[in-house]
Amino acid sequence: MKPKGRPLRPLLKWAALSLAVLLLGAALVLLLRPRHRLPPATKTPPVTTAALRLKPSTYTRTEVEVCRPADPSRKNTLMGAQPAEPVPSRGGLPPELARAFVEPPLLAERFTQIVAGAQTSALLPYQVQFSATLADHKRLLSSAQLFQKDNELILVPLFEPLGGNLLIRWTDTTILIAIPAGTLPPGAYTVTLVGARANSTWPLYVK
Repeated sequence: MKPKGRPLRPLLKWAALSLAVLLLGAALVLLLRPRHRLPPATKTPPVTTAALRLKPSTYTRTEVEVCRPADPSRKNTLMGAQPAEPVPSRGGLPPELARAFVEPPLLAERFTQIVAGAQTSALLPYQVQFSATLADHKRLLSSAQLFQKDNELILVPLFEPLGGNLLIRWTDTTILIAIPAGTLPPGAYTVTLVGARANSTWPLYVK
């Protein structure tokens, strides 16, 4: 007679019990180990952006390209052969254009270091670089608009208020704007860069 083998059922029971104990121990280790929690996210105050709303007027509007901050070293390339000579004047929009705004626009106070050419080609963009002085640290450039009536060109950099506790670092910022090529037909124009306290005006001839 062959000796009887050891029953397999008790062995399987002990193996299953050992595996269960190991899995339970691993689960306890994962649950009890210290966790690295991320700090709570901080909410950034939103920027309040007011849409540009205008009433009908005799001015045509073109949104021009804006680059900020601009590169002051490009001064010589912007002036061309004949640089413009801006003349300061009383600030503010022309009365008719001011009435076209549903809400008073937020403007820079004044402008310095204006760099532009007195002549340009109708086939090229017309670029103007300047330093804008703001009334406080709560304003951010949102866009720049060109308003045209006959041979009068009104350039209006528009700003928007910053929400919450957000502040800009400086109240002087260098801005480069460009009127798209083909916007201005050949002819003589008067350009006015509009600020709240002081404007700057110069003649422009488009070939």
